[in-house]
Amino acid sequence: MNDKPTPPDEQASTGFRQAVHRTLSEAGELARHWPNYVPRAGQIDMAQAVAQSIEEGSSLVVQAGTGVGKTFAYLVPALLSQERTLISTATKALQEQLHGRDLPELLKALGLNLKVALLKGRSSYLCLHRLEQTLDHGRLSDRGDVIFLDQVKRWAGTTRQGDVAELAGLEDQSTLLPLITSTRDNCLGSECAHWQDCHVNLARKAAMQADVVVINHHLFFADWQVRASGVAELLPQVRVVVFDEAHQLNEVGTQFLGDAFTSSAALEFSRDGLMAGLQHARGVSVWQDLSAHLQQALKDWRLVMPVDPVANRYRWLEQAPDGVSVEAWAKAWQGVTDALEAWRTALEGVAPAHLELTRLLERCEALLATAQTFEQPVTQGVRWLETGSFGSMGLHQAPLDLQTAVADLWGPNAQALAQPDSESEPEPDSDAEAPPPPSRPRAWIFTSATLGVDEHMTWFTQPCGLTLALRTSGGVGHAPGQGLGRANLGADHHQPRLEGHCRHPERRPRSSPRPRGDVAGPAHQTATHELVPARRARSRSRRGVGGHRQFLGGL
Repeated sequence: MNDKPTPPDEQASTGFRQAVHRTLSEAGELARHWPNYVPRAGQIDMAQAVAQSIEEGSSLVVQAGTGVGKTFAYLVPALLSQERTLISTATKALQEQLHGRDLPELLKALGLNLKVALLKGRSSYLCLHRLEQTLDHGRLSDRGDVIFLDQVKRWAGTTRQGDVAELAGLEDQSTLLPLITSTRDNCLGSECAHWQDCHVNLARKAAMQADVVVINHHLFFADWQVRASGVAELLPQVRVVVFDEAHQLNEVGTQFLGDAFTSSAALEFSRDGLMAGLQHARGVSVWQDLSAHLQQALKDWRLVMPVDPVANRYRWLEQAPDGVSVEAWAKAWQGVTDALEAWRTALEGVAPAHLELTRLLERCEALLATAQTFEQPVTQGVRWLETGSFGSMGLHQAPLDLQTAVADLWGPNAQALAQPDSESEPEPDSDAEAPPPPSRPRAWIFTSATLGVDEHMTWFTQPCGLTLALRTSGGVGHAPGQGLGRANLGADHHQPRLEGHCRHPERRPRSSPRPRGDVAGPAHQTATHELVPARRARSRSRRGVGGHRQFLGGL
């Protein structure tokens, strides 16, 4: 087997691809920046395919397992192209690694001066209005939350980014978190007294002015779906979109394309309603009774299901989830909807008094509309119930895959998005100036260590709507006439001088940190361009990828 990268005259047909090849070669910028850098054939092959996709404005699906160095393989051509780039990851950990370590180091090695921005979802940023509300009117039952709230108050006066990840000790499941962050439903927008200092607004402004923006899949789909926040404004302006950890794309996407009614959302509405009612309409209604009634109804609803020590998922094919009495389910569910109806009646009389009360009425009506969805038989997709380990419960309904939804995004009709969507509305009063839209078709790059075992990678490409225009390719390359290509490479770059090996597709890649310079040993290339070390090639498993798995998560 040949361990040396393919020569430039065979691999690079354009000046841009030659520059990409040269950068990753033994005499390139990376080798000069990191003395122990070792070129790898798989990494250069992938980088050449990404460069071609950027040049043509086409889509590329790349499976690159441990040892290939896929992060630098897509970052190098994206940065050298100097096109506006959006990078989406499945996890916040990789998102922060790219923004805080990989991109700064690589820009330094390449001698490029590009602006990079990190954009997270709303729940990752401190909301100054809700913090103020909680300090003045919040009713915290946990003494630990009361103590921690004082720490949040001190931190709020010093933080520049407002990223709650800066708060050591604040858990994702903390009951304090939703009281100091906002959602799209409870945000007051430009009517908020803190609009100019809003951390979410400032993060979006920075993203609009950046050359490279790092987000996560949850944010991409949430904002694409509602067309009402940063990514909806960003997407028409970028030329290159990269999905790393793309194996989770279908799961995350179907979650946001479906419907969900969760006890946590109803409880949050109840808490917000109690605070706003006492603040803006005290004495008009017995807000404490309304809140207590809804919370009790949600508890009774939860008691209909078995008490599991861990999260569990239940099929729902008939009038009630599997294993639940139809009569008991109907009675408990009626209690929840009756409690929400009582809230709606109370809010209808006071909504004009204050914007927060108007938003609460809208949230209540949205909860009731979603609840009604689950009272009708499911006609398309799947429906299930999920219980959480902390007593939460959620109803979910979602399509089986993304094929239909993404037809206008990266599917057969994707060219329509080369220009801004005329029906897409930016967030109200957002004063961030966006660069002009790209004049050439957009390039879509999908990569992961785990996309499937067959030549077509159908486990990933079929549910994500990437099969119709995708032509089979034995190695790295694009499909002539179709504008799509596929590569099946075996490896990532997490360990220094690690010979590439192909993990089982159902396993997830490690999250261990990668050393500087994307350093690794030579990978071995087979005739089909799937990289497998010689000593492990015979023992490689051919087991298939697990089936589609829905999950309960939130942005």
